[in-house]
Amino acid sequence: MAVHPLNDWFHAQLIIALNKPGCRSEALRAYQTVRNLLRHELGLEPSPELWELHHKILAADSRARSAHSPIQPATRRVPAHRTPAPAL
Repeated sequence: MAVHPLNDWFHAQLIIALNKPGCRSEALRAYQTVRNLLRHELGLEPSPELWELHHKILAADSRARSAHSPIQPATRRVPAHRTPAPAL
């Protein structure tokens, strides 16, 4: 990457290599680095392929988070035994 710092393909390979459980933040950081570099040096956004790779990582991260913290249904306390109200 030092020889071709603006080549999306090289950066995509790095992001793919970093995109494993426990390292997704590094993969996302690598995307932000190349995005900032391309914007600063060329005034361009990353290629559609690199953008799609970024969004796949975000979607997988979102699914993983929701799988690890399922929403618990609200519970309501119901008395075990109800006594009838006295007749008036």
